[in-house]
Amino acid sequence: FLSYLGCVLYAAIVTYNAFLTTILIFPRLNPFGYFPNNYLPISFQATFVSDLPHLTLVLKLILHCVWHCLGVLDWFYLSVFVYLDVINYLFLVFNVFDCYFSRRVFAGAIESFGGDPSDLPSFLDSIYWKRHLNFVWGINGGSSDLEITRDITYATSEEINPGSSKVLKLDVYKRKDARETDLLPVLLYIHGGGWQRGSKANPYPILRSIALDGWIVANIDYRLAPVDPYPTSLIDSKRALKWVKQNIQRYGGDPSKIAVGGDSAGGHLASMIAFTSNEKKYQPGFEEVDTTVKACLCVNPVLGFWDKTMRDNFATFISGLSPKYNHDQFIEDHSPFHLVNRNNSVPFLVFHGEVDFVIPWSTTKQFVERFKKISKASIHFVSIPRTGHVYHAISCPRTHYKNLTVHKWLSSIQQSWK
Repeated sequence: FLSYLGCVLYAAIVTYNAFLTTILIFPRLNPFGYFPNNYLPISFQATFVSDLPHLTLVLKLILHCVWHCLGVLDWFYLSVFVYLDVINYLFLVFNVFDCYFSRRVFAGAIESFGGDPSDLPSFLDSIYWKRHLNFVWGINGGSSDLEITRDITYATSEEINPGSSKVLKLDVYKRKDARETDLLPVLLYIHGGGWQRGSKANPYPILRSIALDGWIVANIDYRLAPVDPYPTSLIDSKRALKWVKQNIQRYGGDPSKIAVGGDSAGGHLASMIAFTSNEKKYQPGFEEVDTTVKACLCVNPVLGFWDKTMRDNFATFISGLSPKYNHDQFIEDHSPFHLVNRNNSVPFLVFHGEVDFVIPWSTTKQFVERFKKISKASIHFVSIPRTGHVYHAISCPRTHYKNLTVHKWLSSIQQSWK
């Protein structure tokens, strides 16, 4: 009885947050102290409703059968909750179709930079069922066609902290059938996690997807706050870029054709690399290395610090600065929003879910508007309705439509690379 009641009410709350732009907050959940309001919105969990509705629907049907067999649904005074459960089912069915029809958003984005969206999979395509609805594809998808070299050291302990045993590593993804005579373009990818968690072990589907599309993908680890305060993570990411430029040719990559990308805090680091190329203060020990990139990809990124709580936590907890002093200049120096100018940018592709309550969608919109006004480079913004912060981390239709959009964009801008 209680399990059914709890599941119905929880599903109703999560469904509510998956569709509306208001949120319910559980004050006791606070693992992300640097985010606005110091709380974890329950809508963070709404991804299972908005982006994995087919899986959630199957799980609910299984539980429903169990409750039916136990006679729970025969209790008269549960009738109101049964009706509420029916509404939940209807929303899940709606979301199954909504995930599919989100292809229209990505098709529009592809057309905006001159691409052909005709090969975005439809319901009738086998790849939609084998990849788009396969929630474990990010773990093992395309393995038979990929060669993955793991745990390559890109920075030794002597480079980052003499006397310690810490080393920094990355993984390289490439197609097995890539011809050795052809050097392929490279995507350097930086994982998210609020500068303080996560690793290259995160099974992002984009890593396999872009590699299958004919790119070399370098997926990196970096040191995390608060043990290693920011900008250590930025320096590590630039050090990884140095390694890629000096070594990726051995893995079939072209060191002159490198794009950088990341999600959430990784999107912040990727954009900082794009805006601070060759700045010596972020390249200790490798000041003379060229750290320019050709393009930048950001997914639900941190591109500015408008909320006071987020600003304070980034300066003090993430960056280790004293709370006694004003850190406005530090925040400006490390805010991509403030670093945009006419001459320092590269083409950007930015995705953001409109129901993201971890990194507000509006902050990315402000960055894009400023970029369009100031920079000479191009920027494309893909605003995704009815999805939140972590859809890209799981294998779901929106994720794979996004990945195909990334591939089309990279292919379009690569034509101008020399």
